[in-house]
Amino acid sequence: MSIRVQALTQAAEGRYLTQDERKALRDYAASVPSRLNAAESIEAAESDVLNRVVDEMRKRHPNFATHREQPWARLFRDVQLVLRTCTHAVVCDDVRLLDERVLYWLRSVAAAAGVPTSFQNDCYSLLRDVCASKLSSSDFAMLKPMLDRAAAVLGSDELQS
Repeated sequence: MSIRVQALTQAAEGRYLTQDERKALRDYAASVPSRLNAAESIEAAESDVLNRVVDEMRKRHPNFATHREQPWARLFRDVQLVLRTCTHAVVCDDVRLLDERVLYWLRSVAAAAGVPTSFQNDCYSLLRDVCASKLSSSDFAMLKPMLDRAAAVLGSDELQS
């Protein structure tokens, strides 16, 4: 269930939905087919996108693997998790889902492992660029705010809200 829909129904507990609340619900419901289509497109492009991101990061940061165990496999897994969570956020139409499910946790893990935020920023900006080249403009338009949020949170030392 969309976080927005859930919040809307919780706010209306014990009463009927207002006209504005019904409109918001109808607008979200009308957008679901296009959001699901975008999710399917992202899923179909995932393997190519992830391989391109990891291959390019290997070229850009060859020393990254020097003191890390299975760095490229872990990077692949982390980028995959972020992309999949971004896709869930597209379906739910709620960028906050990223923070709650993965971004702050992953930023903490990366910091504990000594992964520089500049590496993270480069990686997730690259993910956004590769997705832009692989998806239709309408699908990418839905995904872009999620990828922007991922790059901003993972590529920064500062706490963001």
